[in-house]
Amino acid sequence: MKKSAVDWAEPFFGQASDAERLAQLQQEILSLLENALALAQSKHRDDKESVHALRVLLKHLRAYWQLVRFAVPRLTFQAAKKRMRLTGKQLSAMRDREVLMDTLLDLVESAPESEKACLMEVLKAWMTEPPPAPIPWDKVIHALKKERQAWRKLKFDFQSDTALQDGLAMTFTRCRALGKQAFQPDNLEQRHAWRKWVKYGYYQLKILRQLGLRGQRKRIQCLDELGDLLGREHDFMILESRLKESLSQSELWSEHWTAIQAVYEAKMTDFQEQSAVLQRRLSKL
Repeated sequence: MKKSAVDWAEPFFGQASDAERLAQLQQEILSLLENALALAQSKHRDDKESVHALRVLLKHLRAYWQLVRFAVPRLTFQAAKKRMRLTGKQLSAMRDREVLMDTLLDLVESAPESEKACLMEVLKAWMTEPPPAPIPWDKVIHALKKERQAWRKLKFDFQSDTALQDGLAMTFTRCRALGKQAFQPDNLEQRHAWRKWVKYGYYQLKILRQLGLRGQRKRIQCLDELGDLLGREHDFMILESRLKESLSQSELWSEHWTAIQAVYEAKMTDFQEQSAVLQRRLSKL
């Protein structure tokens, strides 16, 4: 018999049927969606913390759909993916701008004194750019209500008696495969995908622990650290692209870019080394 990628979770799945587990999961997710709708309709919804919380919730929901993908109709799964992706974009512009600024300040801290002034000039220029368009809250609220309706009316289509475990196994199989590819040359696409599936694994294990999954603290902690690390790496990749765009259009390019690029590459090397350590630790759990 082929070994499952999540043998360590079999005792949990053996304690109750998939139907029972999915009913519990459904209630947990509906509770999250009620909280999200309350936040999206509150007077504090434009606060940085509120927008961030809603964006994180959407990432959780994408992970949960992956978890149940073998227990729901294919069209339902595809519609949910599309809905979550579109809603994420509607919430992303302001948050992406703030992350870009914060990442630039992080780079400033690591840069030699000779380059700090140049980078701060870039930051000042970015701060004078027009702010992104306001979040279309009516569309976000409509999407969250559709998501709530989808989970309320969801009829699970069991193609096997291990549908939920199969969803979790697929996540960890993808994590493992992408983790191996992520250290090959020209690996930017693989590392981006790896980050996504690492986050899925983290969110899935977190909610399964709420449903009674025992142990796995080390695995969850490792996934959390790795996901955060790969997220910061991704932020620096976006920053490098924007810096190139900004500096190449100014007289600062020839004088400063080589030194700034060296700081960036040192950061990326550090991310690669740290992620390799975490990947080895995860593979031993």
